[in-house]
Amino acid sequence: MKIKLMGLVSVLATLAAVVLSSSACWFYMYQPEEPASLRDR
Repeated sequence: MKIKLMGLVSVLATLAAVVLSSSACWFYMYQPEEPASLRDR
């Protein structure tokens, strides 16, 4: 019983990690403007 519970917890944690890491940036098209101090001259 304990092994099945740990397996379920492991699967749920893996699914949560995959879902949260793939949706970390919802605005993937957004690109902030580059500061003038970082621009190449």
